[in-house]
Amino acid sequence: MSRAVLIAVLGFAAALAALGLTMSLDSGPEAEAERAPLPSAAAEPALPPAVVPAFDVVRVGERGDVVVAGRAAAKAEVVLWDEGREVGRVIADERGEWVLVPTESLAAGQHALSLESPGADGAALRSAETVYLVVPEHAGQGATAVAARPGAVRLLLGGVTGGAVPTLDMASRDGGTLVLAGRAPAGMNVRVFLDDHGLGSARADSGGTWTLSVAQTVPHGRLRIEGLDESGRVQARAEAPLVAPGDDAAAAPQGNGRWLVVRRGGEDSYTVVYGAIRP
Repeated sequence: MSRAVLIAVLGFAAALAALGLTMSLDSGPEAEAERAPLPSAAAEPALPPAVVPAFDVVRVGERGDVVVAGRAAAKAEVVLWDEGREVGRVIADERGEWVLVPTESLAAGQHALSLESPGADGAALRSAETVYLVVPEHAGQGATAVAARPGAVRLLLGGVTGGAVPTLDMASRDGGTLVLAGRAPAGMNVRVFLDDHGLGSARADSGGTWTLSVAQTVPHGRLRIEGLDESGRVQARAEAPLVAPGDDAAAAPQGNGRWLVVRRGGEDSYTVVYGAIRP
């Protein structure tokens, strides 16, 4: 082998050795550490979704004794408030259900009930609804309870209806929607008129409550409620005013009773409880 060829072979071998050493260094622990992706920041543990306490049932006796039931987070403490006064507190069960029977009865007149429970971060969670409750002054009248929240209202407990006579217990207006609700014998069909103009009809449920939602601009006037028998004949009537409550309308005359404004937000936003207090 010539000297030139020998030099070329030795040079090629040296190049291969150098390449092998470089690859060995690149695959070492330090190189692996350099190529490894940077660890991502530890994810913060997600807090469980907040469970706001809510009303399901409100029952009130003629003497102001109250039973309230609802939902909250499992094992959460629930506090019932009557405006700024604590009425009672209870611990929800594993399903988040609770029943509270306060030791003290509510006085006759108007009350505003709300709920509060602690959230996962310690901040107080308050019920979206306020229950406006009217306890009668005299036996035999029946209490009325209305649950109201922005844009929605529902009748929880209506006044006592005598025999087949339907009642109008609540009128609530939010913009162009008017919600009317009352009591009637279970299964009775009820027609509603405003100054002889028909607003619609409803059927009393098994609990004796009827509700009618009118999604149109309804003027003010005189409401007439008609209860129909199975043949469609009018069996009984009840009447009440539908007016925008003013500042002095907290207890306006309504037939042989009075009606209370329990929520006032302007001419197009209010809730009225009818026949709540009778002399």
